[in-house]
Amino acid sequence: MNVTLRLCQNGIIYPKGGLILLAVAKVGVCKSLEAISGVIQRRTDTKSRELEFPLDKLDQVAAILKPRKRRAVVLTPEQVEQRRESLARAREARKTLSPGQANAISNSPKATG
Repeated sequence: MNVTLRLCQNGIIYPKGGLILLAVAKVGVCKSLEAISGVIQRRTDTKSRELEFPLDKLDQVAAILKPRKRRAVVLTPEQVEQRRESLARAREARKTLSPGQANAISNSPKATG
């Protein structure tokens, strides 16, 4: 299982090393987390606490911290092609400008036909 930094509604979950994970949790949910066997409090702050737990407790900890779902951007083939063309035009326009004018593209008024 590949665990990376996960933002949650009630904190953050991230790997420490090996099969150990860390969580920084809001004080309001810490009692619920500490009730899970294997969860150890490492540091405390006025607004949050750092907790250490084994990978096999991830599901229980995540149920309390409530990880945010990552958005998946699904583009149609037409949208992908439009973005490629737009990016290519912007790169070509940037090549023709001197270094001092590189940001002028976004600030210049659009020409009307």
